[in-house]
Amino acid sequence: MSTQANKAIFWHRRDLRVIDNHGLFEANTAHKEVIPVFIFDTTILMQLVPDDSRVTFIYENISELAAKYQSHGNQLEVFFGDPTELIPALAKKWQVDAVFANEDYEPYAMQRDADVFEKLTQQ
Repeated sequence: MSTQANKAIFWHRRDLRVIDNHGLFEANTAHKEVIPVFIFDTTILMQLVPDDSRVTFIYENISELAAKYQSHGNQLEVFFGDPTELIPALAKKWQVDAVFANEDYEPYAMQRDADVFEKLTQQ
């Protein structure tokens, strides 16, 4: 008998890989279905110059990650916006049991993650 829960989101941030990804492993171990998500965080993007090479680098890596998921029969969902709004909205829309992500230790990320956790807890 399976003890896996139904559905979860795995939120990719800096960890743009499927191999050796602890949070993704935990999500897949605990849930029958895992929806992989990446959000181009507009709060961060607004602080960058339009042709910032880091954004190009991330976009290229996201394309590779999406292809990797597609080769395994899954789809990486990519969004532009505020994760503190999008993650709770997606969790509600997709009726997930949990949201997984690897830890991020930058001050902005820690506050963002706390805000997301609070909103998820409230709903």
